[in-house]
Amino acid sequence: MRIGDYTEIISAEDLEKFLEKTVTFHDSMMKEMQAINRGYVMQDKSMNMDHRLDVRVLFQAQWNPSSFELLCINVSHLNITGPEEFMESAGKIIESPDRLIELSLDGELVIQCKRLFFKLTPDFIGNNEHFGSQIPSSSMVVAQSLVGEWRQCGNCGNAWELSSTRKIATCPSCNSVTYIE
Repeated sequence: MRIGDYTEIISAEDLEKFLEKTVTFHDSMMKEMQAINRGYVMQDKSMNMDHRLDVRVLFQAQWNPSSFELLCINVSHLNITGPEEFMESAGKIIESPDRLIELSLDGELVIQCKRLFFKLTPDFIGNNEHFGSQIPSSSMVVAQSLVGEWRQCGNCGNAWELSSTRKIATCPSCNSVTYIE
C-alpha cells in the first residue's frame, strides 16, 4: 500500500465528485479509524517536535461503493460524537488563514485537514479489522526486505526486525514511514 494507491482531492470540484461517488455517505458508517501523531518522545526523553496528526478512516456503506477509505493528512480539527449511521455529507475548501479541506458527515463527524485522499476498498466489507498498524504517508520511502523478518530503511539505511506481514512501518532511527512493495 502506497500513497500512489489513493486519489487526492485537491479542488472543490474533486470534493464534489467524491461526495457524488460515495452517494454523500448515505447509509454508511465508520468501521475503523487510525490516528497517528508524527511527533514522538525518544529513548533519551527528548522530543521530536514533528507534530502532525494523520488519520485513516474506513467507511462501509449499503450502496456502491460498499467500502472506501479516507486518508486525512495534517489534521487540524477532528470531531467525533459516536459510532452512528450517516445520512448525508457536506464538504468545502477553506482558504483562510490556511488552506484546509473540511468534510462533515451529519455534523457528527467533522474533519479538517491540509490534504485529503480516498481509495475504494471493495474487499474491506464485513466484521473484520482491515487496517494494519500504520497510516500511509505522502513522504513514505521504500524499505528493502532482508533475510528473515528484517527490513532496511531506504532513507537512512538502518535495519530492524519486524513481521513481514506489516507492509508499512516507521523507521526507529530516522522516523521515516517506510513500505515494502
